[in-house]
Amino acid sequence: MEKEFLELYKATKIEIENNNNELIKKIRNNPTLDSVECLSIHFSSCLCEDIEFVLELMEKNYSDRYVYSVIRNICEQIIEYKYLCKHNKYIKEYYGDKIHDKYLKKTTDVKKLKALMGDDRYSIKRNIREWAKDLDEDNESDSDVNDDMSLYTIYQLSSTEYHQSYFNEIVDLISEVEKEQEDDRELVFIMLIFLLMKFMDSYNNCVNC
Repeated sequence: MEKEFLELYKATKIEIENNNNELIKKIRNNPTLDSVECLSIHFSSCLCEDIEFVLELMEKNYSDRYVYSVIRNICEQIIEYKYLCKHNKYIKEYYGDKIHDKYLKKTTDVKKLKALMGDDRYSIKRNIREWAKDLDEDNESDSDVNDDMSLYTIYQLSSTEYHQSYFNEIVDLISEVEKEQEDDRELVFIMLIFLLMKFMDSYNNCVNC
């Protein structure tokens, strides 16, 4: 599965770079931040950076807890991107159109910080599960990860690994000593393939609109 993903990512990255260059030309005379074009450039660039970070973590044999924490974040961001592509009216709010100037001042108030980082950015509740459901990406009855995984399933799996990371580290150490350790790389690459494909589905629609 690693070979398949690397080939897919190599081709996809070239496609993203070419498309982003065209998008930059398209918006050069009217560089509006809160546009589908800017959103797509922003998310696709961050996605490539995160994927390469995951590959680097795996190459250097860092603990799986770091890998799954990044995958969890990638999945959450893709859900948000796809939701914004479907509901363009919230793009302005994503970029802070609704945030009052008072929040931009330096503060240590927890409620204000929480509002600035999420609660007050949207006129709707930022709910990853509900957004995934809106995208028809909340299927929890996936029978086999090789067939398909909804974004919310990937989010749940990576979250479980993330939240139990220290316990899983102990299990991995015991398995290594007993020479029964299973390789999680296969699951990671399966997740990455689905994440990349699901992102590109919305990205291509936005680019070609």
